[in-house]
Amino acid sequence: MNRFFVFPLVALLCSIGLISCMSNDFVDSNQVAADNDASIRQYITKQSNATSYSMSASGLHYVILNPTPTSKLPSVGEEVTFSYVLYNLADQALDSSKASQLPSFTFGLNVLLPGLQEGLSYMRVGETARLLIPSHLAYGSQGQTSPPVAGNTPIRLDVKLVSSLTEDQQITNYLSSTALTSSLSLTAPPTAVQTPTGLRIIKTVTNPTGASITAGQSVTLNYSGLGLRSLTPFDKVTDGSFSFVVGRDQFIAGFTEGVLQMRVGEKATIIFPSSLGYGTQGSRNASGQFVILPYSPLRFDISVLGAK
Repeated sequence: MNRFFVFPLVALLCSIGLISCMSNDFVDSNQVAADNDASIRQYITKQSNATSYSMSASGLHYVILNPTPTSKLPSVGEEVTFSYVLYNLADQALDSSKASQLPSFTFGLNVLLPGLQEGLSYMRVGETARLLIPSHLAYGSQGQTSPPVAGNTPIRLDVKLVSSLTEDQQITNYLSSTALTSSLSLTAPPTAVQTPTGLRIIKTVTNPTGASITAGQSVTLNYSGLGLRSLTPFDKVTDGSFSFVVGRDQFIAGFTEGVLQMRVGEKATIIFPSSLGYGTQGSRNASGQFVILPYSPLRFDISVLGAK
């Protein structure tokens, strides 16, 4: 299972301008940092809620506009979805998220602008915040062409934390999604059986008289593996050429467990959390690029062709 693709999260966030897509260490001179801070403080003095702003040790200034103290804070490994409007300090809107495609990322992986990621860490689900971000926490000395942000320039981001979902919540949502239903050519969400480990299995073709799969057998099958937000498999075999001995710990635990739930001649979709997959480390290719991000639940479509 070694045919890899580059996970699209970074490319997506790059395209919407929320990570720096240029070579940049985010380090400004002391003078630039001081100028940025002076500009931000001057901006704050003009706001009606000036006394409500907080400043972090990194130099981020922020204010929560609608506190919801009973809502949850995001936790490492959760899938965070947010909306945003990006402004310069002249209050000119430069960019904004689209309601039909809100950005999301795995919290704690440091893939966003540092100031944005820090700001989100102070927010609870449902809250909106105004982040005034110095350039060393934003686009640095090089700036950004799209959206247009000059180098060494502070920015304002108005951000709403829409959701922060655990892996189990992500899987539950996926099971009822049109993406899964349509991919299985169904008219309604399928019924999945959940095992004690958290694996879900949906048998799309059953064969009650087929031989059960047991540890130690050599099993031949076709499969394809997907992330829950992916359209392109990160790995697949569809020509019947893949065989493995069950129980030798050759593959991730969720894959093996799913196969053991099947009989020869059956097809199934299995979905499982990262604890049964690539865990907190993810999986990288030979170039060091993530193929599967840490904390990623996975889907496999499996067809068992034979066992001996």
